[in-house]
Amino acid sequence: CLNVKHSLRDHDLKSEVLLIPSMGLSFEVERIKANFSCSFICIWGTNGVAVVTLPDSMPEEDRIHVPLRSFSERLYLGEQHECRQAKWYPGSPTDTHLVVLSSDECLRCYDVCNGEVVWKSLLSKRSVCPHPSMPSKISLGDTPVDFDFAPPIKDEDQDPQWAVLV
Repeated sequence: CLNVKHSLRDHDLKSEVLLIPSMGLSFEVERIKANFSCSFICIWGTNGVAVVTLPDSMPEEDRIHVPLRSFSERLYLGEQHECRQAKWYPGSPTDTHLVVLSSDECLRCYDVCNGEVVWKSLLSKRSVCPHPSMPSKISLGDTPVDFDFAPPIKDEDQDPQWAVLV
């Protein structure tokens, strides 16, 4: 369950709302991050990523059931790979794109509305290596563990481009 304080648009309400996801999580939650419009909440941990859809307006009830969608369950099943980072894509025209870095050295951008992969990028030729947790890779320091977005590059003829820094 998530206990979410009403947003600023509901500033005159002094209550809290308990969000009850439509299904249980199969991983331990380490981080929670809302998208820019506060319409979705990303919940992630080492062994999984999920997104809760928030209602358009908070009802009077103090407990509401909300839809939950898990992403790449098979990727994290059985501790085959780990989620290293998950962030909302600032260049998403619909504010529904979530970028996830996993231990297989791959960045995946998901559309949280339908669960589809919008794009993915392998970060090295070894990202398809059958043994992603080899100690030699980690000791060399070339295993990506985090990423961020650079300020947008603006071109008059195109939409802004957001570089990913790994």
